[in-house]
Amino acid sequence: MRIRTLTWQALGCACLLFWAPLAIHATSPEKVADWKKRYQDGVQLEKEGRRDEALAVFKGILAEDPQARGSLLMSSLIHARNYEFEKALPFLTSFRQLEPDHEGGLIAGIKIYQGLGRLAEVEALRGQLLTQRASGKNPRLQNLLSYERELLPRPDGTLSVQENLDEKPDRFLWAYLVLDSKNVLQRRIEWTPVSVPSGTHYALSENFLENGKTNQVKIHRLLPEKPDYSTARRIALRLLDQPAN
Repeated sequence: MRIRTLTWQALGCACLLFWAPLAIHATSPEKVADWKKRYQDGVQLEKEGRRDEALAVFKGILAEDPQARGSLLMSSLIHARNYEFEKALPFLTSFRQLEPDHEGGLIAGIKIYQGLGRLAEVEALRGQLLTQRASGKNPRLQNLLSYERELLPRPDGTLSVQENLDEKPDRFLWAYLVLDSKNVLQRRIEWTPVSVPSGTHYALSENFLENGKTNQVKIHRLLPEKPDYSTARRIALRLLDQPAN
């Protein structure tokens, strides 16, 4: 199964909304059209996995207009996808100065600060994101059920950590997706609340598939209390270092 995370898809679409304000920076309608085409070409290159080429397109636009919002955000995300969090931060900072409340910048910031280990900034942006979603004023954010909170390199590809936003009781808290170099899902484990006779517990479970359908669910750990992100992460990463069985 090839994975394109919901967060990445939503951010790519949201970036397309940024072109109207950019018209004031252009010298002509032709320049606006040129920037838009090049930006869309960059998005397509990223979708094809050609990140270095996409980044060159976005940075070319920024050389002509340093306030090109879409190119700022996409540049920060591509650097983050390459685990270059220090390089991603200046693009994110410039973007958030222009769009402090945009959900794309909030989510990108969570991922980048998580990669840098700056957890106070992570929690501040998470609070802003959750408050904005609870307000019901952002349709894009209302439709987003989870987002990519963290990216970690693995010898065989990438680990994408998804954090749930949906408040339905059967939804996972965090899911850990092991992806190969082509973004094909290799393994998924997740923390989920489960009901037991003594109350709600929290299970780290894994679905095993056969012919594309779940034929077995294995619970690896069961905790009586909800773990915090760091504890849940530590247990999950330890499990993923072991072979699936």
